[in-house]
Amino acid sequence: MNAPAIFPKSRLSAGEKTCWLLTVVGAAMVAVPVGFGQQLESWNGGQFALGFAGLLVALTAFICTFLFRRRRKIGDGLLDERKLLAHWTYDVAEWRQFTEEDFGRERHEKWTLYGVLVGICGLVGGAFWRADPRGGGPVVAGILAGLCAFIAVIIAVTTRWQRRGRLEHRSEVRIGADGLWMGGELHVWQGWGARLESCELGEGHPPFIAFGYSMPARNGRQFATVRVPIPSGREDEAAGLVERFRARLGRA
Repeated sequence: MNAPAIFPKSRLSAGEKTCWLLTVVGAAMVAVPVGFGQQLESWNGGQFALGFAGLLVALTAFICTFLFRRRRKIGDGLLDERKLLAHWTYDVAEWRQFTEEDFGRERHEKWTLYGVLVGICGLVGGAFWRADPRGGGPVVAGILAGLCAFIAVIIAVTTRWQRRGRLEHRSEVRIGADGLWMGGELHVWQGWGARLESCELGEGHPPFIAFGYSMPARNGRQFATVRVPIPSGREDEAAGLVERFRARLGRA
């Protein structure tokens, strides 16, 4: 079977292209007030705001370029059979069964968290309404209700989109030391503060390996879990793989 086209059209990933474009745009925003300062005097200082915003955009995009470059390098490594820890393929029925079961779990987890969010928003909105029923209370409650409705739409749309994407891609998994590729999704747990948090066997139809990893976020760390189905007859290989990752985590 041919290697999956993780980055098919260019040596640069879409993320890298976007970041380089934003870097150029930001640099242009800085150059305009510097090169045309006299012509922009009528902006009453707006040219300096433009330059400052451009500087922020250019620096942020330039730094993020290296983040996406790291992801691309790991993705390229997953195309090299010599560097893989596991390379599994599945028949259509096996892949579909796992995908439906996996996204059933994911839907349940997302809607459970959503229920908690709705409860909190309901309490906060109700408290504001009761405290100021003729003023800003109903406005705050309405904003929170609109936010909950918006998040519900996002959950429904993204879950359906991810499920369809998984089913449409080839039923193949490539696992390396620093990440994995599965059904069109690249997961990376090495570089720029990302790290592997856990690796466990799970029961299901078929059984699976659950990789937990985290990435730096604004208020701590953002955690993610990806479940990899174990093909029939590869249970011993999967157990050895889990032992290898758990030894890396110091939990063997």
